[in-house]
Amino acid sequence: MGKRRISYFYDGDVGNFYYGQGHPMKPHRIRMTHSLLCSYGIYQKLDVFRPDPATFETLTTFHSDDYINFLKDIRPDNISNFGNSMQNFNVGEDCPVFDGLYEFCCISSGGSLAAASKLNLGEADIAINWMGGLHHAKKCEASGFCYTNDIVLAILELLNYHQRVLYVDIDIHHGDGVEEAFYTTDRVMTCSFHKYGEYFPGTGDIRDVGAGEGRYHALNFPLRDGIDDATYESIFAPVMTKVMEHFRPNIVVLQCGADSLTGDRLGCFNLTVKGHGRCLEFLKKFNVPILMLGGGGYTIRNVARCWAYETSVALDVELSNNIPYNPYIDYYGPDFLLHITPSNMPNHNTREYLDKVKIELFESLRQLDAAPSVQMKETPTTRIDKTAAIDAADPDIRLPDAISDGIVEANGEYYDNEKEGGDVRNHQSFKRQASPVLDGAKRPKEEDELVARMGEADEDKRQETGDRFYLRYYVGHKGKFGHEFLEFDFRPDGKLRYANNSNYKNDTLIRKECVVSKSVLNELKRIVMDSDILMEDDTKWPEPDRVGRQELEILIGDEHVSFTTSKIGSLMDIQDSEDADGLRCFYYLVQDLKCMVFSLMGLHFKIKPI
Repeated sequence: MGKRRISYFYDGDVGNFYYGQGHPMKPHRIRMTHSLLCSYGIYQKLDVFRPDPATFETLTTFHSDDYINFLKDIRPDNISNFGNSMQNFNVGEDCPVFDGLYEFCCISSGGSLAAASKLNLGEADIAINWMGGLHHAKKCEASGFCYTNDIVLAILELLNYHQRVLYVDIDIHHGDGVEEAFYTTDRVMTCSFHKYGEYFPGTGDIRDVGAGEGRYHALNFPLRDGIDDATYESIFAPVMTKVMEHFRPNIVVLQCGADSLTGDRLGCFNLTVKGHGRCLEFLKKFNVPILMLGGGGYTIRNVARCWAYETSVALDVELSNNIPYNPYIDYYGPDFLLHITPSNMPNHNTREYLDKVKIELFESLRQLDAAPSVQMKETPTTRIDKTAAIDAADPDIRLPDAISDGIVEANGEYYDNEKEGGDVRNHQSFKRQASPVLDGAKRPKEEDELVARMGEADEDKRQETGDRFYLRYYVGHKGKFGHEFLEFDFRPDGKLRYANNSNYKNDTLIRKECVVSKSVLNELKRIVMDSDILMEDDTKWPEPDRVGRQELEILIGDEHVSFTTSKIGSLMDIQDSEDADGLRCFYYLVQDLKCMVFSLMGLHFKIKPI
């Protein structure tokens, strides 16, 4: 199989929600996970999306209208008005009312729906939403810290395109909400490996196998305290092999609850991060699309470790065991390592007990009829449609962040790539790394390099018009918030592309593009020519450092130059330079270019996001 396409869904607002003082569920763990992905740099290998929040209409494809209306209306300051409803909908101690409750549900469920839609459209092989996996919520009530069941909603979306969906749950708690929702259908098989016996939610007996058409389509493996990596793998691999053989799913939904890790605040298993991740490694071998979701996990430093590692497993990327600096580095002390060691707790899962359970489950799977067929029907369109929202938007009102930030350019458009020509953000930097002799020198003017950067079609067009112009500017650094940068370029056809990634946007990448008139391009050329930048040389300018890097590339007429230097905070930074005059010329030109670009981008709120 070729390189897998991995889509990752994250909303920077999710970490702001707070269940309350002393409550074990902390959405902040998702922000910590995202921070690890950024600090390790593997987010650059993901297709990153900010999903649309779920709507009332999408939430009520499973949940009752009354229940969703209740979640929408209740707030901490009006609880007294909902006394009976709170009891009816099981909202109270375990599932408290907190500020932004409904928004939190919409964000969590929206991520899973968007991920399912991405898989349905064939635009990803694996889709990840660590904000989801809330498997206890029922049709008309909250349960186990879960209010809306994003997993059920996602599976319903997947069933629009796929005949059979396999749900696998490795949370320490039984996935009761998902099993209950699909207990009578043969198109969804639910498999849960969980702690059983006087443990929440108290369901998941081996004899619970489904009902009606869904008989033998619910599989439960009840486990005891202290199961370790080797023991877990010895049951997971053979059971899932039999499930794949008999059910033959078109797609797999994997709930990656991290409360099955050793040392979890509410757990009693003894799995390591690597042992937990082996479940994903095993399922990947079957080469079916996978939807990866979060779930439980209450020792939040280990949750972030686990989900960051499993993201790397999805990408087939090795992570260093030394956690890089990030805003939450203190959480990972005193060793600051990615991988955790198991405790010395006893393993009460004896070989005799596990073999007995496996034999019973294999017998149940043998009762399974042939994989169900589904009557041919027209494939419905996906529920996730951003273009409709953009077309319906008021042109005088800025698009919501969830829409503008959720539309992502092709992978690699503004990013570095390991291979020359593979969407390299800065082709000149790549050449300098390979050939130190060129460091500090201007870019050669050979026509071949120009064709490689601009494309043969654009080159033909420029030769026809005789109007050769291109400008690109980049400033950025890699720090505790990941890769922060500003980049824009003007193309010969008038297209202006703009990208900005700042910690002020919760690590959200903003991309926009517009087309400027010929008169604007002529004014830009005048600014460049009046600056005398074409007469300068960057040989004596400060080299890029930890503070930052700037790049400027200009093609105008027969002149083709590029400059690379460090980030300049103010004119004070220029005075001690060996070439103060040249650096000052560069500094003033960059300020003029930034002002022009910011003005163009601010002219109209409905500039096309890309």
